Amino acid sequence: MNKLIYIMALLCIVPASSKAQSLRQPVSAIYLGQASYSTQFGDVFSYLNNQAALAQIKNVTAGVYGERRFLLSATSLYTVAVAIPTKNGNFGVNIKYSGFKNFNESQAGIAYARSLGSKVDVGIQFNYYGYKVPAYNSSSTVDFEIGAIVHLTDKFNMGVHMYNPVGGKFSTSNEKLTAAYKIGLGYD
Repeated sequence: MNKLIYIMALLCIVPASSKAQSLRQPVSAIYLGQASYSTQFGDVFSYLNNQAALAQIKNVTAGVYGERRFLLSATSLYTVAVAIPTKNGNFGVNIKYSGFKNFNESQAGIAYARSLGSKVDVGIQFNYYGYKVPAYNSSSTVDFEIGAIVHLTDKFNMGVHMYNPVGGKFSTSNEKLTAAYKIGLGYD
């Protein structure tokens, strides 16, 4: 019985994912979400994983990120992001491109976030997403993502992020766009 409990606990602790649809995320651990739930380390890329993190950015910032997985141009991912703080909330603009000439995906997004008091940050982003396969098909759609971060204490934060929570289909096919749900904890 104890062995079964240990195996079940191990399965609950070990992260696992299953992907049936494309969802491009950077390999870098910082941009996988660590920075999204930290008040000490926040930069222009933080809001790409949870738009509520945009509320903590204090200065106009811009960044360019690129990676080439396995040193293959076909697995490239490039991102450009800009964050603009205002007194009524913060705005962000980002563009992502991945792939190569025979298959590529691109996304352009505009985000808005603000603090609701000292304990809660919320954010939303609207995206134009498209893919192109020259020999087969090209299609696009509009989607959105929404996030919230709760500052439980001065050092402990919790957040939730939903990408395309209502589903959606591409314009020229019945293929559904990926939906993703994330939850995270951060300790500063």
